[in-house]
Amino acid sequence: MPSTRKKCVDCGKGAMGKRCSVCRAKAARRAQKRRLAVAKMRKDEAAKREASGTAEAMRARMAANKERDGTPDDRATRIINDAAKQSMRNDATRPPQGAAAVQTTHERELLQREKLILEAALHEEERDLSQRSFWYFVTHTLFPETWQKHYTPSFHKPICDDIQSLARGEDLFLVIPRKRRKTFLGSLAHSMWRIIRDPNIRLLMVGAREETVKKFARWLRDAFMPNSHPQFAKFHRLFPEFLLPTTGSHLRQSFQFTIPNRTLPIPDPTFLAGFLGSSFAGSRCDILILDDPIERRNVATPEMSLKSLMHIMDLFPLLDDTGDYMNIIDLTTRWAYHDPTGFLIGEAEEGVEVDDDILSRIEERKTKIIIRHALEDPDRPCEHCPKHVVAAHPHGHPSLAANAVSIDFPIHTREGVLAEMARYQANPNLGESLFWHQLMNVCMSPKRQKFKEDWFLRGNANEWPVPRLHVLAMDSASKDMQSAGEGDYFVAHWGSFDEYGRLLIRHSIRSRDWTKDECIRQMVAVCLRMGWWPHVVAKEKFGEDSFLTDVNRAFLEQARPTRMKVASRPMGLAKDDSIVEALQGPMERAEIIFAKDYPPPMLARLRFELTKLGQVVHEDMADALHLFMIPGVRYAKPDHKGDRPKQPWTAPALGSYTGDPDPPGVNSDTSDPYKQARQGKRATTAFAELVANPAQDVRWETPESPATPFGGLDLYEQ
Repeated sequence: MPSTRKKCVDCGKGAMGKRCSVCRAKAARRAQKRRLAVAKMRKDEAAKREASGTAEAMRARMAANKERDGTPDDRATRIINDAAKQSMRNDATRPPQGAAAVQTTHERELLQREKLILEAALHEEERDLSQRSFWYFVTHTLFPETWQKHYTPSFHKPICDDIQSLARGEDLFLVIPRKRRKTFLGSLAHSMWRIIRDPNIRLLMVGAREETVKKFARWLRDAFMPNSHPQFAKFHRLFPEFLLPTTGSHLRQSFQFTIPNRTLPIPDPTFLAGFLGSSFAGSRCDILILDDPIERRNVATPEMSLKSLMHIMDLFPLLDDTGDYMNIIDLTTRWAYHDPTGFLIGEAEEGVEVDDDILSRIEERKTKIIIRHALEDPDRPCEHCPKHVVAAHPHGHPSLAANAVSIDFPIHTREGVLAEMARYQANPNLGESLFWHQLMNVCMSPKRQKFKEDWFLRGNANEWPVPRLHVLAMDSASKDMQSAGEGDYFVAHWGSFDEYGRLLIRHSIRSRDWTKDECIRQMVAVCLRMGWWPHVVAKEKFGEDSFLTDVNRAFLEQARPTRMKVASRPMGLAKDDSIVEALQGPMERAEIIFAKDYPPPMLARLRFELTKLGQVVHEDMADALHLFMIPGVRYAKPDHKGDRPKQPWTAPALGSYTGDPDPPGVNSDTSDPYKQARQGKRATTAFAELVANPAQDVRWETPESPATPFGGLDLYEQ
């Protein structure tokens, strides 16, 4: 009889139900595996959707930022900075607050993928910002760690914006002081930025010397060489496709290079450098960069300046008129009022005749002109630069006053600029005039000069008419309360008026090392050596000390009484205006003559102060000279031409002090201390020792030259 016991449906063995216990356990394990596989698949799909959503959200946010405003610098400040990048990376690797630590390999791989996605998005964002914003490229791509040491947003960022905003056929002239990073911005960094924006661009840079442009070309080529310098690491990471290959003989060329990812077959290199006057026949460029194309030797005369200008104009046809750029960028330093920059910016007013063709070629180009001065008065609009330049780019008037500020503070300070001026003054190869040209960008043309070079005439004192009035004019600045070598200068001029009111300047002294007693001692010593004694001692203003009293006492000790006159300038006139009002007419009419043996360095200093009036810090010599022409000091000419003025009555006690330079009885051997000292006799005061002892000879000095012994003037000796 067959068995009625049920068997397992899986294994066929006997069992109490459909499946035996072994088969049920196996089925449970298989079901668990299926559930785990389905859960893993769903989790992977969710992770993929989340990762895709993160990347799409980043792309959407980038697109929204681009559409929201067209200013990439604002987005750079808002989105991409070091703190934000570090924060995003930390968020991608740190688990959420309160959640359990990562346990599975899958979750770690997911976070790593998210980190890579964010880094790729940041990389693309930085590339985009570097190509769109020149300021971001300079500050965050080239030298992100050190740019704050050399650049200020208030001064350098507007320059970067002007370079970036150049339209087709538009030029930019940057006339800014030395050591303000104009070469790096306008030539080097600008060239790199143009190349990463357009691999097919052609750049031509022209300088004054071969050595200079060769140095710049090598620096620029090394920036595109892999592993050239650690400072370029970020630039190489963002733009690896622009790096030059490490092999090839063409890489060692000094003046040119071509990047490897150029897409058009163009014969001209990506970058080409040369010096002014070299041949560029057959070359074409999209952007012409003039980086200090002239030097002092090129503008020694107006004719040489015109020749340099013609060399520059010969470069204009090299611009490719079929391209998208046609830009000229001129980075220059002023050397003279008639240099090529003066013509290009419309400042040169006279000096040379320029062909109409050159002028028309300059005027037909659209040009942005930026002129800045190392120190500017923020409360006074610039009155020196051309009006159209100030209207387009307002800036302060060049000034050395206490309220003047440095244009790139705190990189350079007012004290640093003044120290630089002192260095120019101390170096005879530079001079203060070059400081005003190269740091203050102030070049005064002859048309704007109040005093001309040919007004400084020299005459023979022996042929001069009989003097009617001797005047000693001085600008006191003794160093009793100041340190020697600082502050203003003490200046004294010796001058004589003839009967027609003409003035002969015989001698001058200038120093800022003397105390009050030393100043008086030097003046009396000069009078003793010259045998010349003043009728009037003129000083501009009263002082709180006893300077005038001590001067009067010193002359009385020499038995030479004199009259002290405090000359005051007209009310409402500034010092420079008062100098012009007093001296311009007489000097133009040749009524102020300098003696032939007048010290040449003193004449050079006086000529400099007057021809550069308004630009010189210390105008003490010009200030003292104008005292001769102030009413009350100046000799009154007679009413009728050719008539000698009547001799005024003189008291007997003052008979020794009349209009004659050597009245009888005063210049005798028994009463004149000057002749007593020459004969070895005892003088009335210690001033005779200064005359008798050559070692204590009077000296005159200027900042431009060392002290030089004074050669005695043999004037008006009877």
